[in-house]
Amino acid sequence: MPKIVVKLQNKWLDVKEEMLHSFIRKLLPIKSSQSLIDYIDIIPGSVTIIYHVHDCTADMLKEHLQTKLEFMHLIGVFSLYINDNPPVLQKDENMNFTFELALLEAVTAGNNEAVEFLLQLKTVNIDHTNEEGKTALMLACERGHEDIVHSLQSAGANVNIQDNNGWTALMIASEHNHISI
Repeated sequence: MPKIVVKLQNKWLDVKEEMLHSFIRKLLPIKSSQSLIDYIDIIPGSVTIIYHVHDCTADMLKEHLQTKLEFMHLIGVFSLYINDNPPVLQKDENMNFTFELALLEAVTAGNNEAVEFLLQLKTVNIDHTNEEGKTALMLACERGHEDIVHSLQSAGANVNIQDNNGWTALMIASEHNHISI
């Protein structure tokens, strides 16, 4: 039975336990009904989950997690080990990590899975802007990520916000010839 050790950015301290359950379910290749409460260890500055995965081999788990690297990085995982093997994911902890910046990065990367997950957190300011005054919706319109545009609109993104140049999301979509948006 493999053991995973997952370290999450410090903003995960503010997330409700049910979202940690949702995160683990999203991460694992099999459905798990195991309780998480006994496996969460809060260390100053980050959240660490030590979890024994039933009905799965270490090799199967590693293969599956390799397909989730971008997702994990985007939502704030900075370290993941299986048993005592070399890390599947190892980055420096980002003390400036926020779910708002993660959402902007996930939209820019076109990672719909990460966008959907971050929107489920309910603590994310969906209309947060980057240094250019662009929201996640504007970035999705700029890049033509139609599915992400729909997800953001369904989650209540404000379509009337203007960036630093006075452009709205619709104007940006039009400028980049994304007329289906």
